[in-house]
Amino acid sequence: MDEPAVLVTQIANGNKAAEQALLSHFSRPLYSIVAYKCDDPALAQDIVQETLLVVIQKARASEIDNPEAIAGFVRRVAENLLIATFRKTKRQRTDCSDEMDLHAHTSNHTESQVSSEKLLETVTQVMSELSVERDRLLLSAYFFEGKDKEELCKDLDLSTEHFDKVLHRAKSRLKQALALKCNIALDKQSLFTLLSVAAVICWLGIQL
Repeated sequence: MDEPAVLVTQIANGNKAAEQALLSHFSRPLYSIVAYKCDDPALAQDIVQETLLVVIQKARASEIDNPEAIAGFVRRVAENLLIATFRKTKRQRTDCSDEMDLHAHTSNHTESQVSSEKLLETVTQVMSELSVERDRLLLSAYFFEGKDKEELCKDLDLSTEHFDKVLHRAKSRLKQALALKCNIALDKQSLFTLLSVAAVICWLGIQL
């Protein structure tokens, strides 16, 4: 798949396939970061859909000034929509109390973020230490690089049926290694959360 910056240029030239490619590239990591910030899966899905609609419309109109910084542009659109949604749900409150609530939400997020960043450090370290090279390649490409199933099957010479089994085993081995490293029990949801946070930070190239 072409780089996102190239896709933005292609969309401006009327390439519909490039639109689908851009949506595919950003959907999963964008959902991860929005869901992490709002802790509401349904709201996160709505924000992602609206964000990507805005991005595609801007790209069609050649209104994205710096295609090379498209990831940052997508993130800012999502954050602005999320803030607008928070404010809309608090419309009946006074401006003062609304700002206080938003500040409290941000403070709570910052507190949880400290723990997440420590966990991210552990996740990336444990992934790099996995003994099976294919596990490292598959997990990194799937969660961090946003590659889809079809693309990874081609890269790793796997059938679609075998892919699911290989991914499941890779995640199981990672889960066991993390549990041993952290000395904690990890359920399916907590493992997904750790990988999502790691993927988001890797994808954006910045701290949350």
